[in-house]
Amino acid sequence: MSTSIPQARQIVHAVSAGARNMAIDQAILESTVASGRTTLRFYGWSPATLSLGYFQKVADRQSHSPSESCPIVRRASGGGAIVHDDELTYSLCVATKGSIAKANAGLYDLVHNAILAALSEQGIAAELYEAAPDQEVKASKADPFLCFERRAVGDIILDGAKVGGSAQRRLKNALIQHGSLLLSRSRFAPELPGLKELSGKPIDESRLIESISAKVADAMQVKFVIGELSTDELNRAAEVESERFGSESWLNKK
Repeated sequence: MSTSIPQARQIVHAVSAGARNMAIDQAILESTVASGRTTLRFYGWSPATLSLGYFQKVADRQSHSPSESCPIVRRASGGGAIVHDDELTYSLCVATKGSIAKANAGLYDLVHNAILAALSEQGIAAELYEAAPDQEVKASKADPFLCFERRAVGDIILDGAKVGGSAQRRLKNALIQHGSLLLSRSRFAPELPGLKELSGKPIDESRLIESISAKVADAMQVKFVIGELSTDELNRAAEVESERFGSESWLNKK
């Protein structure tokens, strides 16, 4: 007797400002608690934005002059600062109850391996970062300001340079994992080469999204159906943007 593949939602790629992007992710995460539905979202940023990790200080941005003209937003997840410019960003929200919860512990590798396979289809041989046995990988006060100058096991590496990374945050019954893939070098972070510079190949972003989605679906044993944010999610995102990610109190809380 055959069993049907559970459906999940994929939000069409869109470009928004930093506070809006973070608020939409939060709204989807909250709705996942109630619905239990898996949602995969791809998005971009306009204008180019500097996002601070939750525990970083606003004053620390002064240490990176190339991005000083970028607006800033504080993420709800940890890690180093990220200059969001010519990149592909994703978020994946999953319930932490039920059969799909079994994948949570390996969600980093699941998504990153999907990205590696999608890049391979475009002739780009990236790999996962593996620290040496005696290498300390815990975060410290000495960590570089920018996330992409740091290394953590499971990051996506090409020719020794970090081009992709992810972070997670949990609510009681749901989890969000979001991450960035550098497509090309940004003038706001010129020290960081992207896939284009490192591979010497043009990057087909639409093909990349389609391939990553298909491979994540296979790994999670779901079927992604293109959908939109609900009215409740849109309304909640507007509230969260105003009250949290777009507010000075949130930005300057650390």
